[in-house]
Amino acid sequence: MRAISEDERDAWCVCTFGADDPEREDRIAAERSWLARWHPTTHNVFALVDGDGRFLGRYDVPFESPDGWRLWAPSVHPDVGAPGLAALCRHVVAASGARGMPRVEVILEGTHRQFELARDALSAVGFRTIEAKVISERDLSAPLPEPASAGLRFVPAATLPAARFARLCAEAGMTEEEVREVPLDAPEASRWIVALHGDEAVGVALLESIDAEAGIVTCRHVGVRAPRRGRGYGRALLARALQSARDAGAKRYLDSTERANDPMRALFRSSGFVDLGERLVFELRRPSEKVPEKVPEKVPEKVPEKVPEKVPE
Repeated sequence: MRAISEDERDAWCVCTFGADDPEREDRIAAERSWLARWHPTTHNVFALVDGDGRFLGRYDVPFESPDGWRLWAPSVHPDVGAPGLAALCRHVVAASGARGMPRVEVILEGTHRQFELARDALSAVGFRTIEAKVISERDLSAPLPEPASAGLRFVPAATLPAARFARLCAEAGMTEEEVREVPLDAPEASRWIVALHGDEAVGVALLESIDAEAGIVTCRHVGVRAPRRGRGYGRALLARALQSARDAGAKRYLDSTERANDPMRALFRSSGFVDLGERLVFELRRPSEKVPEKVPEKVPEKVPEKVPEKVPE
């Protein structure tokens, strides 16, 4: 395993595509384009190379922060299979540890050509599944669902004070960590929508671009405050998000929801979405400090029972 250089990128891009793949050239072009956007340098791009210099597999870390790494699942050449994936996963653990990363998150899409092998290899080196979702897609060129107003009006998220926006996101189902990742000064915040009923903020739709060149967008979160659910607000928010995405020139809308979230999955189906497969998120955490072993408390010596004095007759 080693990091790759700028000159080696093309070889890296083709390493998982067989010569008989009918879409090989398109896949290579997409890989090059994606790599150029996400990796202006090769600091976090790693490859599995054999003794002859042939590229057998790879993984990359497009997102790095003080909290840790976030990466897509490793891939290997079909000839390498499970042993190669196992080696890549072990290297993820070793390399992230060497850099002091407290947390590593790996995203495994259902479209991964080695989905089951990657899932098993990640589990074998200590990753645990923290999220299991179904990916769904909507073609934005097809007729969109009629926007049901449900008595709502929609405003840009930036019209809310930051504290109120954060509170709304939390009440609409986002975790504390997710709320911290959506500050109103973020570049993509101009796409975020807030639904108002009267003067009350009842829900959010946080649109963001996945691939601007390909016209693919998603929604980081669509949610309604718990006390206001069951009134059609979620359907209206999704319809507005789809319309906003198309107005911005997007062609495809990808989204995901928990496998067990039957209401949201039903909403996607009724809004023209098609399921594409699973999306698993794995996590590996390292303790920040070693927890000392608990020292057993000293058991006091047993005090002999007091013998009652003999009472004289």
